[in-house]
Amino acid sequence: MSSSSTRLFIVTLILTAAVWLSFSWPLALHLRDGIPMSSQNVEKGHARAMVPGDHLQLLYHFELLRDMLAGRVPWFHNVYEFNTGDDAERYRPSAYFAPFSLPYALLAAAGGRALAWNLVGFLSLWLTALATALLAGRFATSRLAVYGAALAALLIPFRWVNLLGGSPAGLAMAWVPLTALGVDLAVRDRRMGGGLLAGLAILLACWSDTQVFFFCTISLPLWLLLSWIGSAETGTRDLKRVAAALAPIALFLLAAFFYRYLLHEHLSSSGMGRGRSLAEVKLFSPTWPGFWQWAAEGLQSHIYIGWMLPLLLLAGGYALRRNVRTGAPGSFSTFFVFLLCAAAIGDVMILALGVHGPVDGLALKIVRKLLPPYSMVRQTAKIFCLVPTLAALALALGLEGWLAFATARPRLARGAAILGLLLLAAEMRGQVRPTVCLLDSGQGAYAAVAEDARGAGNPPGALVLPLWPGDSSWASIYEYYAQMHGIRMINGYSPVVRRDYVEQVFRALESANQGWLTDEQLDLLARMKTGYVLVHENAFPEKVSPFPVGLTLDRLRRHPRLSFLGQAENVWAFRIEPAAAPRAPAPPGPGCPVAFPARRWEWESVESGNGTAIEDASAGGGAFWRASDPGAWAGTRPVRAAPDPALYWLVRGRGRGAVEAITLSGEAALPASRLAFDSTEWTWQSIPVSGHDTYGPLQLRFARAEGSVDLDVAMLCSGSWPQAWPPGDRVEIPAACLFHGGHSGGDEVIFRARHDPESAILYGPKLPLPPGLYRMELVFSSGAPAGEPLGRFNVRTREEDESGAVRVTAGRPCVTTWRQTGSLPVNAVFVYARNHDVKVVGLIIEAVHAAQEGLALPGL
Repeated sequence: MSSSSTRLFIVTLILTAAVWLSFSWPLALHLRDGIPMSSQNVEKGHARAMVPGDHLQLLYHFELLRDMLAGRVPWFHNVYEFNTGDDAERYRPSAYFAPFSLPYALLAAAGGRALAWNLVGFLSLWLTALATALLAGRFATSRLAVYGAALAALLIPFRWVNLLGGSPAGLAMAWVPLTALGVDLAVRDRRMGGGLLAGLAILLACWSDTQVFFFCTISLPLWLLLSWIGSAETGTRDLKRVAAALAPIALFLLAAFFYRYLLHEHLSSSGMGRGRSLAEVKLFSPTWPGFWQWAAEGLQSHIYIGWMLPLLLLAGGYALRRNVRTGAPGSFSTFFVFLLCAAAIGDVMILALGVHGPVDGLALKIVRKLLPPYSMVRQTAKIFCLVPTLAALALALGLEGWLAFATARPRLARGAAILGLLLLAAEMRGQVRPTVCLLDSGQGAYAAVAEDARGAGNPPGALVLPLWPGDSSWASIYEYYAQMHGIRMINGYSPVVRRDYVEQVFRALESANQGWLTDEQLDLLARMKTGYVLVHENAFPEKVSPFPVGLTLDRLRRHPRLSFLGQAENVWAFRIEPAAAPRAPAPPGPGCPVAFPARRWEWESVESGNGTAIEDASAGGGAFWRASDPGAWAGTRPVRAAPDPALYWLVRGRGRGAVEAITLSGEAALPASRLAFDSTEWTWQSIPVSGHDTYGPLQLRFARAEGSVDLDVAMLCSGSWPQAWPPGDRVEIPAACLFHGGHSGGDEVIFRARHDPESAILYGPKLPLPPGLYRMELVFSSGAPAGEPLGRFNVRTREEDESGAVRVTAGRPCVTTWRQTGSLPVNAVFVYARNHDVKVVGLIIEAVHAAQEGLALPGL
């Protein structure tokens, strides 16, 4: 290896290390126990354990290849997810993100998952810097221009959004400069090795990330044009040699298209094969302020260009233009290549805006017409994968022109260029605020399932709750543990979900999220070779059930065909028995007298007819729906609910009149009720749900019967909640009965600073209280030193209202008073600060005195 090549390797390695350490910090502190999960800090202290997301999903697929190499699973079989009993059906031909997953497998065997993952990310960056430096060196001779280009290629925030966010595009973007380098070698040097390099890079991009592959492929004419113009010889006599040198690209493209063809059946069965609608694309299209918006979040952060990069390119373009005027040799072709790069960056920026581009996304619409595969692109900002290479090449040409222009004062020119590069690095660093996902080394409940199944001579198979339709990032946590402990699960996480899975598996077993499992469902699980149920208590958002996770756990603990295997912090394990039989008792639950409601409908927002929505500050959502005209009707959206004799609707209304209330259970109408209102004050009325004996959708519909009635709020409730609150009466609610994260132990709920987020992590009851003054106490304990802040506690009737919050402090009682002026549902919320572990025992609500004599909910 020549000294120049050695220098190139060393300098690009140093540049990569410096950028990686700075941009990914504090990842270096967690090399062996954490992996990046976001380029935008979403966690206190920049780190939290087992945060769900794409990073865990991609890690799962890397681990799959590692298992294949070790012989633990058959080749090309994804057996740990979406497994309905037949491993052969899980045959999934794929490259499993090779080649990056190959060094990962070797490194993970020696140093563990986190270290291997982080080193592979670093390797992809170094490959980018090296390839970009080699490419820039073919257009510029100055070392500063070459190394400046290598540095710039590492700085564009889009790369870090993907690399730190767990997107395979973050790794695959290394193939873009290699594609351009290969094309340039083929065009300028007429070397077939260049075509082989470009073709191989495109194939590896195909294996790594579909959209990077797509944009690599459609950018081939651009790289060819840039190299052709940059070549000293452009005569037609060289066309045959150039074509021969480029020929291998066609062969690799055929191989890539054949690979995509093998995967096409899976894509088509998902319903995505028809492409993305413009309405869907709009949801994933950034807007133009994102180009310059400092520390932007979400989609806006993907397209940051900033200020220094355009300024550096403008300065370089000015210098190149002056060089053309002076007649410097080769200056015109260099300036032309620079302009093409700059124009290409502009085109990429316009297309990245998607439907938010100029003239309502006209450019995107034209490209989708001319290039039908472009309709498959949902995240239009993905085209930014070309920007690092284009910007780096343009910057190299600009720096070269700048140094040639400022020959009178070369030291000053070099100093100014270096300063500009440092300012560029500092600006781009300000857009990256990493979050680290700390990895668990095991999970006790999953381990208990694996041990129990293998002790019985069976491969472990599990249904993990909550069950999602297959597209939720929550399931990435399941994937991590399932692969680690060798458990085949029905669940899975994929951006592309087969329709038959949603219809035949998710819908058939969805009721398990509410703890409802019939013998028929358990027999179905047996046919799927699924003998266990695992429940993630801390991964139970309101979306999955109309009631808190405590109700689900209570039903599973009492199920006659489920045996409790164990609880490991936030995960519970149950074994499915072939028939009801005596078994060891599960740990006692909190015995909640009421299941608090997660579903609430504002009547002014539901489907209705012949009524009027009227704004009113006293209404729950700031407005109500008035039924005063003949034929007025309204209906809630359906909510899927398990049978429960304690179910009832709770409705807030007022007026002088009556409505006919009908509950629909599926398509069947349950016995109707007549609700009469005779007050100008808001009152609550309950409607029993009787006859709902199978799991399915419930819907409440109202039809005006007489007079005029105002309807405000409806809720689906279960259990007994006191309606009269004489002064001195109190209700003690166990923490485990409330909506909560963390994990329960009897009545208590434990929050761990390593695992649980800084958020509203425990709340309830979300039920109405009559007007009056109440004393609310959050009962808790912590091992934190006295006086240490643990969070905030407040009571609210509006979802986002945090006024009147009191500090939750170690060693001191947490008590607040709440004056209920209306009769809206009340929510007491604990916002966890993640400073220390906290154990919450419960919530005490005590009536101090009434606003009016009686202190009872009007109407009940």
